[in-house]
Amino acid sequence: MRKAIKYLLVSTFILSFVEIGYSIPQFARKYGVTCFTCHATVPKLNAFGNAFRRNGFMLPGTSDPTPVWQQDVLPLSGMPHPMYMRRNITNNMLTSTTNGIPSGKTLHVDTFNSAFELYSGGTAGDHLSYLAFLTIHVDPEIEAGGEEGGDDHGDSGSSGSNVASIGTHLGTEFHQFFIVYNNLFSNSNTGKMNVRLGFFHLDIPFMRLRKLTTEMSPNLVYNVMPVNGGFNLDRRQLGVSAFGGLGSMKLRLDYEVAIVNGTNNLLDTNEDKDLFIRAAINRNDRLRVGMLYYKGNQNIGGGSNLSVTIDSFTRFGYDVTYNLPRGASVFGQWLEGKDDDIDWVISGDQPFEYTGGFIGTEFPLSVFSPQNRLLRKIWLAGKYDFMNVSKQIVTGDMMVDNMLATNTGNQNEIKMYTATLRYYFQPNVFLIVEKGFQDNLIGYPPLDDMTDGAASGAAGRVLDVDADWFMLMFVLAF
Repeated sequence: MRKAIKYLLVSTFILSFVEIGYSIPQFARKYGVTCFTCHATVPKLNAFGNAFRRNGFMLPGTSDPTPVWQQDVLPLSGMPHPMYMRRNITNNMLTSTTNGIPSGKTLHVDTFNSAFELYSGGTAGDHLSYLAFLTIHVDPEIEAGGEEGGDDHGDSGSSGSNVASIGTHLGTEFHQFFIVYNNLFSNSNTGKMNVRLGFFHLDIPFMRLRKLTTEMSPNLVYNVMPVNGGFNLDRRQLGVSAFGGLGSMKLRLDYEVAIVNGTNNLLDTNEDKDLFIRAAINRNDRLRVGMLYYKGNQNIGGGSNLSVTIDSFTRFGYDVTYNLPRGASVFGQWLEGKDDDIDWVISGDQPFEYTGGFIGTEFPLSVFSPQNRLLRKIWLAGKYDFMNVSKQIVTGDMMVDNMLATNTGNQNEIKMYTATLRYYFQPNVFLIVEKGFQDNLIGYPPLDDMTDGAASGAAGRVLDVDADWFMLMFVLAF
């Protein structure tokens, strides 16, 4: 069983496909422009690209009421991106993790993976636009099996092996699908206020889809989930939002107010909806200073079970971005998170609180073509994530005797270092090389083990488990 859980960890977390971004050549073909009209480099948007997005995927200051089904350009873009990844996960604790990595051992993962993303977006009539984003991916597939009464290590070839077969699985998933009513109170076509309804990403300051590092290095303070299946600020939501930009290019207020399920597109079985507020002052599209606030409720431990614990939680933070010449930028985020109760097995409130953030940079290197023309073919990106957990579950024999006993020390802090290089053969054809390291992970038991009080000891805990990875990916957008 332990080996089966270990492989499931690999297949569902480490080997998950990587979302690349909103680089949709369909828009460039439609308007007869190059990718650099909206991008400093793919998928990093420039000031014009952000204005294009605020105006419902129409050129700023213009209106295009012709629906896509009456246009000459096929409203589709594709993006295959095969990848190679090697990852090592080392357990420094004095016990096996709840996901089955023995004490003092390292799990090595060396694999190829592939996905194909299909995009469609554009106008659907006067003031209406839409975006759809579908991923077709190939993932590892594990089928459990084996005879009763075998050893619980699931060693290959033993009579008690719990792994019947390891293969691949072809699946599809909608990542976004929403409709926007643009310029709600005016015909200015500058995106002062738009209303979005459907399945979408919240307008958080640093969305992974528009940064040059990949999903292999998620923003920790957005993605930390103290319980299995918990809330994730960086994931898509079902709901409605009002967003836009008020002012001019010289000084503008960007904002979003959203009412969403808060369940990362799962069934919402509590009575309250979640609230998200985002506001940022943007000066000359050079300096941006903003804040975000999220308040919501989530069901803990029981999925659609109405009788389980309801966790009330908040996320609050500040961010800053400074854009340098030629598309380079430096940026940073600070955020705090508070959860009232993250465990439905242990009686009484089990609060979880953390603070942290990240700082990063993205910049081009100058190279020359044979014609001695300056090109921007190489981009570098770096990011440092940090997080401190001030309150976490500290009850249960498993934690007192084992989980808190480690070989290397601090179990309150999490750090991650990421370096990324992108080489662009063409604006829409590029290679990504990424190297990263993470010191300590957030742990939680698999959902099937949530009824085990001892296993729940890993919930909402900083675990002394380190990880490093190397990733190579080829991307073609057309």
